[in-house]
Amino acid sequence: MDRDLPCSERVGLAYESEIETIEELWQDYCAGKDISGFEQYGLGFDYVDGEKPYYRWQLSWGGPSDEFRFFTFKSRYSEDLLRIEYWFMDWYDGAHVDVPLGGDEFGVLEEIFQWFMERR
Repeated sequence: MDRDLPCSERVGLAYESEIETIEELWQDYCAGKDISGFEQYGLGFDYVDGEKPYYRWQLSWGGPSDEFRFFTFKSRYSEDLLRIEYWFMDWYDGAHVDVPLGGDEFGVLEEIFQWFMERR
């Protein structure tokens, strides 16, 4: 990937690469083949408070860095996932893509989000 290009031109390829890796790791994890591969992937899962709070699964840090942001709606009885964004950031630049709602990729990430939430 050409590091001279802005993040807006690199985010699509970065997303495709990450989602391919994550789907493979998650499938192996669910089948009991390689539990540590998935559990050790990424840097952490946390809650980011602010004007539009979200849960963050940070995959890498530095230049470039990337993460998934999970936006939820909290009611009295549940917390429902509304949307997921993939962010790709490099020094003083950043761009994101929305994970298509209802697609296979959203479904896998929703399962992973629930997995993280159960372990909090």
